[in-house]
Amino acid sequence: MEERAAKAPVEPVEPVEPDGTVEPEEDEEPDEVEEAEAVCGELAEALKEAGVTLPSLWLDVPRRTWWAAPLVDLGRCNVATARALAAALRRGVGRAEPGPGSCGPGS
Repeated sequence: MEERAAKAPVEPVEPVEPDGTVEPEEDEEPDEVEEAEAVCGELAEALKEAGVTLPSLWLDVPRRTWWAAPLVDLGRCNVATARALAAALRRGVGRAEPGPGSCGPGS
């Protein structure tokens, strides 16, 4: 019977991407991703209340690097949905203050 040599415990190594960035561990999801998920849900709910559904609304979370931040991707929609969105925005103009990073007049 062959005896097996005891192996020293191996320390886990964080995965390193080819560009030198380090992937976060699964349980270390950044707060900005959670915030972006919440905002994406809020936007979907607000659009639903206005009678608009963007079929391609989703959260784009780029591979983690020091500069990459999650983006809410509004996606693509047909002409009827674009018109409904424009109408909903026109009805709501002046009701809410634009947030940081918003675009449009006065930004």
